[in-house]
Amino acid sequence: MTGEKKRQRRLAMAEAIKNGKSIAAVCAKFKMSYASVVSACREADIKPPTEHARSPVSAFQILKAVLDGKTPLAAAEKFGVSNQRVYAVISAARKAGFSIISDEQLGEKTRQLMRKQIDRMAKFKQE
Repeated sequence: MTGEKKRQRRLAMAEAIKNGKSIAAVCAKFKMSYASVVSACREADIKPPTEHARSPVSAFQILKAVLDGKTPLAAAEKFGVSNQRVYAVISAARKAGFSIISDEQLGEKTRQLMRKQIDRMAKFKQE
């Protein structure tokens, strides 16, 4: 995504908040984190609404979905949270000793992206 597209997306997030949408709703719509939405509001000189909870979805719900076999992207869509939130929950669970995300759970698209990165790294090392 180009810098201009990112700027337009951040302005759109701030405008949605200005029009009365909740931060949680904007996070879900744009698939961005709470902090990113608040930052976009501040950049546009819009005071973000005060919300007591960052996410109505608990980490346990997200973790259960992942452990039940959902990919991180599918879990994010299911609960209307950002991908960053799901990966933060996964990271915390790993630190706590959970064994999460096997290759089968990653999903085909993620595996394809990983293969492309590995191929690029291999070509770079050959040069």
